[in-house]
Amino acid sequence: MTSEDGAFVFTAIPKPEGSTFYDCKIVAVRQNLSLGWTIWSMREDAELNIQLGESKSLAGMVVDEAGELVNGADVYANLMMNIKANTGEEKKEWLPGIEPMMCLGTRTNNQGEFLFNNLPENAEVGLLIKASGMATTYTTESESDITSPIRTGQNNIKVIVPKEGLIKGRILEPDTEEGNAGLKFAVVYTASGLFYYRFVCTTDDNGAFEIEGLQTGKYLMRGTGLPHTYVNVKCRGNN
Repeated sequence: MTSEDGAFVFTAIPKPEGSTFYDCKIVAVRQNLSLGWTIWSMREDAELNIQLGESKSLAGMVVDEAGELVNGADVYANLMMNIKANTGEEKKEWLPGIEPMMCLGTRTNNQGEFLFNNLPENAEVGLLIKASGMATTYTTESESDITSPIRTGQNNIKVIVPKEGLIKGRILEPDTEEGNAGLKFAVVYTASGLFYYRFVCTTDDNGAFEIEGLQTGKYLMRGTGLPHTYVNVKCRGNN
């Protein structure tokens, strides 16, 4: 929480020499203002200012391929905009709408409608849609009729989500053909470089698994102890 003069302090333990460093995203949220954010390179100390401005809305609806409204769908806003670094230069940065960033998440109502009312001005937005029985859909890579890119301030967005596809099966030990229990692996959509299409799964006690919410396309299954396996997925029909 900021102090009376708007100041804040974060501290991080110095990393050992030769270890990996990460850039940290610092996000500020206050009611009736747009959220603001900046980047802290955790290799060094920094003094960073975050400016909160007038909030912009983003609204629309989610429908299936038959045009039926989809209620109860989780909708996440992923922002792309120019951010001023502590060096003074501006560069385009990405802020993903993932937990714990629930200020960038909402849910469709019984009319299939969603609304964000806390977004910054002039931000590009990629919408990630997750709904039961439907394929996880990211608008920047969707084949729907959305004109890209979406920007804050738009209020008539229509996102079409197809029926889901799934991959299910068992992973067996090569020598004994018994189920490989507790094996953690990822299923990656090969047409996308975005981690939203990386579905992480762990086999049960019998080595079985089931991954839902997949788009039609080619996927790669990979993990420690699992040979790279490619699977072609087709979305389920209406029946």
